[in-house]
Amino acid sequence: MSGFRPHKIQPPRHGRDYPSSYRIQRSLVLALCLVFVPTSAEAAQCGPTDQVIKQLTDSHHEATIFAGLISPRAMARIWLNPKTQTWTATITTPDKTCITAFGLFGDVKAPVEDSKSRSH
Repeated sequence: MSGFRPHKIQPPRHGRDYPSSYRIQRSLVLALCLVFVPTSAEAAQCGPTDQVIKQLTDSHHEATIFAGLISPRAMARIWLNPKTQTWTATITTPDKTCITAFGLFGDVKAPVEDSKSRSH
């Protein structure tokens, strides 16, 4: 069985004989890791639930397009502004709501079809 095998960048055997393309790739990977690893303060912006929801609905004109329970005391939501395509992911607990991610170019995909309603 032939499965997917990711391409591995193999450095030369001698340390100082690295080709410049390998050094550039290694530097880019390191730079991207440093840029995209959030600090604890950036990891989530939290506040009182009513204030966070007011900001998302009034300032960003986003509406909830998905909500799901993480646990009995936590709910995840995805918010979307269909005109600007901005989106926000939040986690709400009894005492606060935290913005965990946000971005551009959000799009609502077709709902997942229930396996019982499919015709065979």
